[in-house]
Amino acid sequence: MPRQLVVISYDIEDNSNRKKISDLLEDAGGTRVQKSVFECWLTRKDVSGLKKKIHRLKAKKDSVRYYSLCRMCGQKIVADEPSSKQGKKTTVDVP
Repeated sequence: MPRQLVVISYDIEDNSNRKKISDLLEDAGGTRVQKSVFECWLTRKDVSGLKKKIHRLKAKKDSVRYYSLCRMCGQKIVADEPSSKQGKKTTVDVP
């Protein structure tokens, strides 16, 4: 099954739930690109399962967004990193 780039961002109030969600995303192979933003290469089945797990953890007032990008769009992402990352502009690796 082909993988797609999914950008997942979240605003979770509870520290414990926020940690559990970030751990889930890391375990799914996600790359943290900002404090509450992950880039993940996932199959549709993976996305579905991850959404269910995250939904069980988050409170009603919490927000989670999933942005599915096509392969071509994923290749066009350019990150202008801060000086702590040598100020390099990097692109997203497409598997």
